[in-house]
Amino acid sequence: MKKGSVIFAVAVAMICVSVFGIFEFVNADNTSSEKLAESTGENLREGAEMLLDDVFSTQTVDNGKIGEGQKMIMNINGIDISEGFYKYKLGLMSSIGYEDPEAATIDLIKKYAVQWKFAEENGILPSEAEVLAEVKANRDPIYENSDAYDSMVAFLDGAGITESEYWDIIQTKYEAPYALVGVKVSDYCKKNNLDEPEWKDADVKFYE
Repeated sequence: MKKGSVIFAVAVAMICVSVFGIFEFVNADNTSSEKLAESTGENLREGAEMLLDDVFSTQTVDNGKIGEGQKMIMNINGIDISEGFYKYKLGLMSSIGYEDPEAATIDLIKKYAVQWKFAEENGILPSEAEVLAEVKANRDPIYENSDAYDSMVAFLDGAGITESEYWDIIQTKYEAPYALVGVKVSDYCKKNNLDEPEWKDADVKFYE
């Protein structure tokens, strides 16, 4: 696998699940990184389409909801979670290869919700400037390497979205803020000698 392709494979993973850490594409059958990126994009397509709907597009958390204007399918610690957000993250967990991607997705979103509420209560939510800086830090290495860029294009083709839709909406509203919140919560707890908020036992209510 070319160096640039590796850069993109890791970058996409880091962008999507930086709260949980970096995963690597498993390339047991020597599939090209572009094919793997495209396949990952295909798994995210349904959720991405929902998140990009003009009616659905919104701030990250608005009035206690992740995905204001969308169909809400669950509530975690008082935060409503939209179907589009859930399906987008489910596609990611399926691509990583979890034995139970649905359970892994619920765990991921539980962590998001608990950390977000903790950050909000302690005044450490990221600013718009911080989010945009995070997006730029994720994007720049990809555009500096042609092989990485080719893999990104394959990923976006699979997802059926444009570069601007990914970076300006998906990444800016639904990925980078949660990565930053995770870092800020961890740093805040270390600085103040606190245990990080427990998310595994978060209260989850499903809507019919």
